[in-house]
Amino acid sequence: ISLSDLGSGEYTKEYFNPDVRYTYLNNSSRGHSLPIIDGKYQLFGSEYKAVNVLAKEACFSMDIEGAYEKDLVQKLHRSFYIHEDGITLEDLFEFSGQTKNVVERFVSTIKPRVLDGVVCLGTTKIIYDKDRYRVSISEECYRTQETLEVIKVYLIDMMSVQDGETEFRFDILVS
Repeated sequence: ISLSDLGSGEYTKEYFNPDVRYTYLNNSSRGHSLPIIDGKYQLFGSEYKAVNVLAKEACFSMDIEGAYEKDLVQKLHRSFYIHEDGITLEDLFEFSGQTKNVVERFVSTIKPRVLDGVVCLGTTKIIYDKDRYRVSISEECYRTQETLEVIKVYLIDMMSVQDGETEFRFDILVS
């Protein structure tokens, strides 16, 4: 699959400074394929983790609301359904009070092409409902730890067209 885990960035003095470390793209949740809720990313630290992790034959799921600011989201259940030709990603949200603005982020080092209801990343396709989501793509760069090579990263954001969405579903297919 052409979605990326960026790995370690260039080791510098600041990279190991706890006040700066999580401002680096590859260390922060900003550089990972995760939901962004009201413009807020997952927090860092061992106390901010998934719970109720369950793996079955064709499904992997977890609750990740605890990885976000307290009271930002009441429940966030993430599931991956495994198929012969890829996976289906499903995020189910519950909010106490007003529903939040949610953006689903996907990260890749492959330049995306956006077609009608499809984001193409090489041989991988993210299928989405074009009536429910608007796609935005931005670019950032980082240096790798191993080779110090500058890598361009594409941040693919799927924003709900309608306020109040609490269920997000994407098919990620590999051909």
